Amino acid sequence: MPEEFYGSEPEAPAPSWERALENTIKAWCPVSEEDRVAVVTDAERLPMAQALSGLCEELGCDTGMLVFRQKDAQYSTVDIDEELLELGPMDATFVLLSGDYYSAVNGLARLFPALRRPGWLNSRYAFFRSNIPDRALLEGLCTSRAVPDRIAGMYASHAGGDMLHVEAPGGTDIRAAAGDFKVLPYIADSPAANCFLPPSETYAALEETSANGVIVADLTVGEFVCDGQLLEAFGRPDVPVRLMVEDGLIVAVEGGSFAGSLRELLWALPVDARRVVELGIGLAAISPTGRIGADECIAGTCHFGIGDNRFYGGKNVAPIHLDVVLDRPSIGLYPL
Repeated sequence: MPEEFYGSEPEAPAPSWERALENTIKAWCPVSEEDRVAVVTDAERLPMAQALSGLCEELGCDTGMLVFRQKDAQYSTVDIDEELLELGPMDATFVLLSGDYYSAVNGLARLFPALRRPGWLNSRYAFFRSNIPDRALLEGLCTSRAVPDRIAGMYASHAGGDMLHVEAPGGTDIRAAAGDFKVLPYIADSPAANCFLPPSETYAALEETSANGVIVADLTVGEFVCDGQLLEAFGRPDVPVRLMVEDGLIVAVEGGSFAGSLRELLWALPVDARRVVELGIGLAAISPTGRIGADECIAGTCHFGIGDNRFYGGKNVAPIHLDVVLDRPSIGLYPL
């Protein structure tokens, strides 16, 4: 049977740093007085990092902080404090870096990867996303753990090859063959575990020629980044964008100014850039922002990925991976 989602609640006042961080050290990467804790940050995220450090100290944790202060420096492991290297598997490292600091240019992306624990680090590892607005970050961190547990759990048992059917009030009606659902990790409560915060998505690769129907992106159209270069920011469309899909390939794009720009950009690239390759389902209680990094995480939405799918284990090579988000989907999965 399809699962019904009901979208996000009307916007409420932004939660406080204290509430968000308390939930982080309770639900996502739990700490206790027996743990040593390291907080890695930069000059822009220092206030948040200090608040987190203070909460850990109140619990009785032995807490230290590593602050990077130069945006353009070439950092390496020689810049890591010896105490951080000595942490044990049940100790915790929290990484709070701003987008300005977190880039391949200065080495911090290499030192502190987002989706996996660094090989040189023995502790549990909690990485806070650097590319979403503060309000979305706070809301996501305040999400009840029951929300992502429930959503991810619904799809964990579906076998690769299941046929999915996605419908939504905005007009989406599409079927495709889905692989196994995987989850970007959001809990680090076991030795040397890692989590990516706030909770992000459960996702499945789509068989590359299986999608047929229409996708209506009525919440957010993602940034169009081609070979690492941002060509169009997009965001929340004033007119929903309709993508007509045949045998996995987008064959037409309709709906306002976004549609015209998107069509022009897609048709200027090799045909495999128009393949529908992923279904992702959001896990966090976040209000819409217009920025894809946050909006694709919203519980009550799903998104389709277009273009390159090698991250998902596929073979479609394209210079883009574009996500489009739709609100309030009904998703059914049926064995073939």
